[in-house]
Amino acid sequence: MVRNPYFKACTTAQDAYRASVPPALKALDLPNVINYLDAAHGGFFGWNAARTEYGMKDIANELTATWKQAGGQALKQFRGLAVNVKSYNAWDMSPGETFVDENSVCADLFNKCRNEQRYIMWLSRALEAINSSIPYHTIMDSTRNRVQGIRYYWHDWCNNLWAGFGPVPGVAVSQAVYAKDKNFDTFVWATPAGFSDGTSDRASPNWKANCSSEIAYKPMPEKGVWSQAYFESLLSNTGWSAALALESAHVQDDFGVESKLVRRCDGK
Repeated sequence: MVRNPYFKACTTAQDAYRASVPPALKALDLPNVINYLDAAHGGFFGWNAARTEYGMKDIANELTATWKQAGGQALKQFRGLAVNVKSYNAWDMSPGETFVDENSVCADLFNKCRNEQRYIMWLSRALEAINSSIPYHTIMDSTRNRVQGIRYYWHDWCNNLWAGFGPVPGVAVSQAVYAKDKNFDTFVWATPAGFSDGTSDRASPNWKANCSSEIAYKPMPEKGVWSQAYFESLLSNTGWSAALALESAHVQDDFGVESKLVRRCDGK
């Protein structure tokens, strides 16, 4: 709704979001609830100004406006932002993934947010630039980000064939990451893993090309329908004992997985 307002469907979504989300935030401002707003991920808003007309200041403005409309500082249980929901990005793997539609050596010239930690850092700067006072603690969806280097494009979003469960949310994992970033609260499993992102049936009126790509798991039912086979695939790709071990061990920058990495142009 921020990146593609020129599409009719996105305009409709924008109207629905602005009418629905602030009242929901206000209604859920309850003693037993902690609220975070979805702030997408670095693959959406990490691009430099030459690559997209809409960038981080746009999402910073939208998030701030939503929070203010819901009550702003009067909200007692609003904590901050959620990133990487339903996506596959790494937390702090460096130099991070590159994709086939980017320059193979200088990917940072196109998208500086190669992981979600960097995205959060740049997003915080965008919020500061517009003098936003929105609370800025963050959580990150780690449901399907165990294996890195498995996408051809940032927009390979649908039922990734090689995805696996990421770090199990828990105290030890949260403390390990919090030690590196004081604004980070915890990993969460926000994605209902095993439920389809979209159907691979080309005859369906809801079919999207990404859901039949060569890196998408197939066959898959309609969006939101359970697939036992895909759930078992996620489990198999995880290396389950290793993922469980992370609950009581340190968080590795790349979760210990081989990835397709190249030198970044910033020299780091």
